[in-house]
Amino acid sequence: MKLDFQTLAFILCLTFMTQVIALSVQYKVNRVYRGIGWWLLGSSFMALGFIFMPLLTIRSLEILARIANPLVVLGHIFLYIGIIQFLYMKENGWRLISFFALTILCYYYYMYGNNDISGRTVVISAAVAVISLMTAYKLFVKKVESVKIKALLILR
Repeated sequence: MKLDFQTLAFILCLTFMTQVIALSVQYKVNRVYRGIGWWLLGSSFMALGFIFMPLLTIRSLEILARIANPLVVLGHIFLYIGIIQFLYMKENGWRLISFFALTILCYYYYMYGNNDISGRTVVISAAVAVISLMTAYKLFVKKVESVKIKALLILR
């Protein structure tokens, strides 16, 4: 099996689609827990992002590949919102919107203004890292001990 970009994107897409199916069932069966809808939305956007990534080689679908990475970042933001709601915490929505807007501006600057794939890679990687750090911070700040213990177990 050839392990190239298209294969990796396909495997990630299958993984996220499986997650979307599982979260859809969970969302329909049990709506008691807050945040599951946001997790479903986040996983869906990430799955779409990974579906669109290999479309860069098809000229007529190239526009979809240009929005693939922003969809992945948006998916991470929605997962973060879902975790915040699941833990019954509050988050400033404008802060997340402005962060995503800044990420998009920088990403498209390195796509259209100064065509540099390294710049785009740094922007997307930094955005995902910031969202991941925000998620980890909220998990460790929450006063529920079981959440802290589970977060520590995941880190080990």
